[in-house]
Amino acid sequence: MTTWTLQDLPNTPEEDEAFKKLTEEQEQQEEPRSFWNHRLVRMPADGLGKDWLEIQEVYYNRKGEPCGYCNACMGSETLDGVALQVERFAECLKLPILDSATDFNNKWDEDYEKEY
Repeated sequence: MTTWTLQDLPNTPEEDEAFKKLTEEQEQQEEPRSFWNHRLVRMPADGLGKDWLEIQEVYYNRKGEPCGYCNACMGSETLDGVALQVERFAECLKLPILDSATDFNNKWDEDYEKEY
């Protein structure tokens, strides 16, 4: 399996506000903050018989291994927030494409608890 390092993308204004409200204990549990990014993921053939690419939110464990993904959502309370989302989508086009069938190990942090 291929592993990728995390990109250090800026937070949206909504994420910044949410982080400000965290207690010190909660903030320590949130580290590292960059636990996901947008990536292109090759999805398996659909009924038409062709693979396709989707922009997904890709989640990583502490080892930096992609372990899961979900559909990316674009939305914000502000125009600046939407612009930041568009930037993140554009940045993912510069990264290698992940394959949904082979690049995700489904090993989340709790699977590695003894190692931390």
